[in-house]
Parts: sequence; structure tokens; C-alpha cells
Amino acid sequence: MKKGTKIALGVVGGLVIIGAVAGTGGKGDKDSSSMKDIVVDSSVVSSVSDEKDQASSEEKDTVKEQITLDEQVIWETKDVRLKAKRLEYDDIWGWEIKVEAESLSDKDISIYADAVIVNDFMISDLTSISVTAGNKTNDSIELLSSGLEAAGIEDIGKIELYLHTSDPDTYDVVDRSDCITLKTSSFDSMDTSADTDGAELYNKDGIKIVGRYVDEDSFWGQAVLLYIENTSDKNIIIQCDSISVNGYTIDGIMSASVYAGKKSFDDITLLSSSLEENGITSIDNVEIEFRILDENYSEIAKSGKVSFSTK
Repeated sequence: MKKGTKIALGVVGGLVIIGAVAGTGGKGDKDSSSMKDIVVDSSVVSSVSDEKDQASSEEKDTVKEQITLDEQVIWETKDVRLKAKRLEYDDIWGWEIKVEAESLSDKDISIYADAVIVNDFMISDLTSISVTAGNKTNDSIELLSSGLEAAGIEDIGKIELYLHTSDPDTYDVVDRSDCITLKTSSFDSMDTSADTDGAELYNKDGIKIVGRYVDEDSFWGQAVLLYIENTSDKNIIIQCDSISVNGYTIDGIMSASVYAGKKSFDDITLLSSSLEENGITSIDNVEIEFRILDENYSEIAKSGKVSFSTK
């Protein structure tokens, strides 16, 4: 079962990485030929900067070699003990936290991540750890490189994990962890700043949404790239409703979870099939409404209609 699960996750993960690399933008370099700046109230703010200094590949490799994580038990329940062994960089998956899970009961148990946060940025992960009753297993928590690159994170200083265990037969949640904070050797020098260039689309009650640009070459179609900042005291989920492009109602996908005090780079994916059905080849004018939900998916705020055009 574990091997089959890993293979399936690998296939899905590969698609996620390809899609995320093509459709998620942050501090990193982007191909400006497929980017269109967002215009709000006749103000254009370009998110593609030619002046940003980029570290050489040799410098990046040196940083990766220098980042270490002390071996430590990070979570223990009545059923399982989870130990972080080290931090490694994988050329395919990106950064991995190598872990050892030990069963403390007569039950099989699975461990998943509810959220992974690196240097205060929400990051996508691949976490599926299974351990059989009375045994140990070596596995890893993969921090997808696409999310780290979108946030401009090259030097990992702090990792926050929210984990849960579940029954592998019923998938019922057994235990949930509090925030597990791991500090690496780069903790004191980590960079938590964000490239917030773009046009402000929403800013109220500690929640800010910035439209950075439109990517016309996204994996699933086209995408509106967003920077989200949550300085409120609530964990939130942001979704979107009533999307129209160039005057046509369009199918779009967005669901961004941003914990209290954290930041995220995310996107609104505009499906190519829906764009093609309406004869849209260029995104010129967009109207959208953001819905802000709490952790239980109860609505706590609406943005109202937000309109913007592209350069």
C-alpha cells in the first residue's frame, strides 16, 4: 500500500510541480513575454523587475550545502513518535525534511500535513507517511520547490508544521498537532520579506490582496497571480466568485489558505477550456469577487466586485 501510494503521489506531485512552476509567480524571474501587468484606477505596477539581483547557481548551491537542521523529536502522540533527522535538497522535489516515524501502539497510522509554512510563507508540500503497528519507517516531508521559488526563498530559516494522524483504513483524524516550529542553522539570517509589487485589489481588516500580473502561459490556461497577506488573528481561506473576462462569465479556480500572520503567493486559474468556449485569447478586462472564509468555511467577508484591466 505504501509503495502504491508513493507512486501515485509521485505522479500527482509531478503534475503539481509542473503546473505550479508554470502558474505561480513571486520574487523569482519570469518570462515577461507572457506577462501582462494589472491596471487599477489607471495605475500600472509592473511585477517583473529587471533590476533585481539574482544569486548565481554556484552561490545558491553553497547556501543549500550550509543549511542544516538538528535531529530532534518534533511530535509525539499515544500512537506515534515523529523525529526530524535532517534537511536535504533534492534536485527533483526541492527541500525535504527527512523524518523517522515510530509506531507506539498496535495500530497502523498515517501522518499528513494540514499546513507547511517556511519563513512565514504558506508553502505546498507532499506529505504522506505511513507506519505499521509496532514498527518504524524512514520517510520525508517534501517542500515543493515551486512554492519556495514563488516566495523567493533560497535560505530556509524556519519551518512551521501543522500535522495530523489518521486511521489508514477509515481516514478518520486521530490527533492534530499544535504548531511545530523547526529552526535551521539559517534562522538568524532568514529573509521573510515579500515582493509586493502590483495593484492592490483588497485591503481590509488585516487582509490584503495584491494583483501582481496575468500569466498568459499558465499550465491549466491563464492565471491572475496574487500576493496575499494576513495580519489578522484568524486563519483564513480566500476563494473567488463571479469571474468575468472581457465581459464573459468564465470558470476559474482559486482556494488559498493563509494562516494568521502569514503570507502567500497564489493564483486564480482561468481554465483554457472556458476561455476557448468564449473565444478569449487575450485577458484584457477582469471582474471578480473575493470571498473570505474562516477555517470552517463560513463566510466572514466579501470584497464586492473588483475590476481591473491589463496593460
